Amino acid sequence: HIENQTIPIVLPCSTDDKERLKSSDSSILALYYNETAVAIIQKPEYYEHRKEERCCRIFGICDREHPHIKMIMDSGDWLIGGELKVFERVRWNDGLDHFRLTPNELRQRFHEIKGDPIFAFQLRNPVHNGHALLMQKTRQSLLDKGFKNPILLLHPLGGWTKDDDVPLDVRIAQYQAVLDDDDNVLDRNKTVLAIFPSPMLYAGPREVQWHAKARMTAGVNFYIVGRDPAGIGHPRIKSKDLYDPTHGSKVLTMALGLHRLEILAFRVAAYNKIEKKMDFYDPLKHDQYDFISGTKMRQIARTGALPPDGFMSIAVMDIKCVKVGMTNQSQWVANPEYINVHQIPKVLTTDVEFVQDDYDRKLYEYHSDVVDTYESRKLSILKNPSLSSLGRHMLLNNLLFYYNEYRKIIRYMGGENKSLIQCQQIEKPLIICCLPRTGSTLLYNLLSCDPNARSPVLSDMSDPIPPLARTSAVEHDRRMAMYEEALYRKEKIIPNIMKKYHASHPKFIHEEDKIILYYVGLAFSHLFLCLPTDDNDDDDGDQQNFEDWLLNDELNDKDFIYLFHKTFIKMLNMIEKPKSHWLLKTPYHAFYIKTLLKYYPDASVIMIHRDMQQVLSSFCYLELANTFYYYERNKCNLNLIGKRGMIIIDHMIDSLLKYRKDHADNKTGKDHLRLVYPMAKIEVHLPGRLSALSFSAL
Repeated sequence: HIENQTIPIVLPCSTDDKERLKSSDSSILALYYNETAVAIIQKPEYYEHRKEERCCRIFGICDREHPHIKMIMDSGDWLIGGELKVFERVRWNDGLDHFRLTPNELRQRFHEIKGDPIFAFQLRNPVHNGHALLMQKTRQSLLDKGFKNPILLLHPLGGWTKDDDVPLDVRIAQYQAVLDDDDNVLDRNKTVLAIFPSPMLYAGPREVQWHAKARMTAGVNFYIVGRDPAGIGHPRIKSKDLYDPTHGSKVLTMALGLHRLEILAFRVAAYNKIEKKMDFYDPLKHDQYDFISGTKMRQIARTGALPPDGFMSIAVMDIKCVKVGMTNQSQWVANPEYINVHQIPKVLTTDVEFVQDDYDRKLYEYHSDVVDTYESRKLSILKNPSLSSLGRHMLLNNLLFYYNEYRKIIRYMGGENKSLIQCQQIEKPLIICCLPRTGSTLLYNLLSCDPNARSPVLSDMSDPIPPLARTSAVEHDRRMAMYEEALYRKEKIIPNIMKKYHASHPKFIHEEDKIILYYVGLAFSHLFLCLPTDDNDDDDGDQQNFEDWLLNDELNDKDFIYLFHKTFIKMLNMIEKPKSHWLLKTPYHAFYIKTLLKYYPDASVIMIHRDMQQVLSSFCYLELANTFYYYERNKCNLNLIGKRGMIIIDHMIDSLLKYRKDHADNKTGKDHLRLVYPMAKIEVHLPGRLSALSFSAL
């Protein structure tokens, strides 16, 4: 039995990492993606990464101008091998995961629809009528051979590709349009659309064998090979192909280990200028044909021109971004002047899935409330027509990040540390609870200078597992470096974003505990983004109910928020207790003052007052700096931000005044301390007390 494996699948690492891992003498290595463990390697082994030899054997050259060779040459000098065990299915959470079928799932699908036989076609460009003609004729030829139900596996490559290739989500939308087209370009009932998740290496005949073997493993019987498959232009000689356009198909007919796969000859299709349609090329009528390759398609798109009539299905032409700039990423998403279009991700997230299991529900009794909040937040993002594609991508990925972190946290809280965490006592915390933009952050950091108090720092909350003592300075620094790196990646897409934000909100060591609330689905800036976009919006009932619930402590209980919040503080307390008290602060607490004091009944509450006109204008300016880049061009304006700001501030005031009114009998003069502060008036309310609030500007 001969195996055909022309493309090695390897895991490079640096010399420093190799020495560190070997010195640890560990028999198991964990593999992380986005800070989440996804697999382990048992009994790891280390091999020299012979990069030049690898490149020459695969690509036939070793030239850094080739995009994938550059990636190899820039990778580590060692390769890690071993027994790989993956914890769970890999998900991209880009709304396309249901197209990523495994070989066994494809085989099952073919069996269910009684495919006889299966023929596959791979492409990394939009479908045009030449492709459709080839696939139609192939199916007919198989029927003519006596097969009963030929099924097409339309299997676009879905991994990494060059920057000038069309993004995967756009291509999938085009393929879907072709399958749904009334012209019956392709028959949906006779086609399985799935994503082949391999990256594109542009390795010519070597890579073509890998593509063929992968399809054979999935149960494919016939494989259509096009002209210059996996090809690329010569990195040094312009207007010359690196590989002979015919070598891919020739190699497959001779390659060992592919005996169960029959290679179908590729008939060249070209645009017939006389008939105005795609047709099989006739060399005797060469002058009446125009060869519109994938490269030429992209050149047409760059100029804003349209392909000729009959070249592409009207349904495909109607898909966003096909008519204009298929290689210009600035056309694929909103292109405000503040976006660095060269750094926009190739594939933009259009949906996310919040994976959960029974173990999650056992770990946290209010888990279903958390998931419902995340789902409602996701719906509000998807339904907001003012968001750009990039903005929606960023918001959805932000949601998914915090949800995955939440799952890590509850696993720590509910695991072997559960009993130790639960027995922690949080006594007499001091909580700053007031409207935003009243000077509370400055006061918070001043009070944090008290050596007897403890307030969470950013590294306590942004990367909390495992929790750290203050003396773990090196690990705190490492976590902050990772946080800064994430901000840097964001800055590459939106230059000066943090400069704009910090102009309104200076950076302090001690950050407010709103980050803890992020993990259960709340976020202050996202609160802006889920409210109606203008006065004429007709929000559906579910969405309006969610907004009402989010802004109102009286609508259903908010126990899931503050049980998590208090357990989180207990977790930090388990590692290092303050000498006297915890200090907490976020304007969020003003929404839910009733529930906050239910969980911290002996808390002392500080409120700061400032002229309401200054509060509102400052608040709106900050949120504009924090959300402007999520919107389509001209869809975000100060008037809109002002309306939203008033809605949010109004609910905060209502919540605070209602609590004061409901607990008026508890008020005593001796519990009330008033201080003078240069930019505001401060009221300190001792345990369980809230005295009168004086919002003079109202």
